[in-house]
Amino acid sequence: MPWQATPISLLYLFAAGVSFVTAGYAWTRRDTVGARYLTVLLIAVGWWSLCDGLEHGATYLETRVLISQLSHIGIQATSVALLLFVARCTQQRQHGGRITLQL
Repeated sequence: MPWQATPISLLYLFAAGVSFVTAGYAWTRRDTVGARYLTVLLIAVGWWSLCDGLEHGATYLETRVLISQLSHIGIQATSVALLLFVARCTQQRQHGGRITLQL
C-alpha cells in the first residue's frame, strides 16, 4: 500500500496522536465523573482522525474506500460517546439509565 504524506494527512495523524495520548491520560483518572465516557469519546475521535489521515495519504482508490468505510466506526461512536459524556457530566439522570444507553 503506497502512501503519500500530504500536509492534511500529517495534520490528521497528529490530531489522532493527541487524541490517543489524551485518552490514555483520561483513563488514568477513570474514577472522576465522566472520565470513562471521555476516554471512549477520545478513542473514537482518534480512530476517526487516524482513518482520515490514512485515507488522505492513500494512493489507491480501493484503499481509500476501505479506510473511509472503517472511519465510520469512529464517526458513529463519537456521537454516542458525546451524548453519554455530556449526560454524565451534567448529571442528567431523569432521562437517563437504560433508555439513554439503548439510544
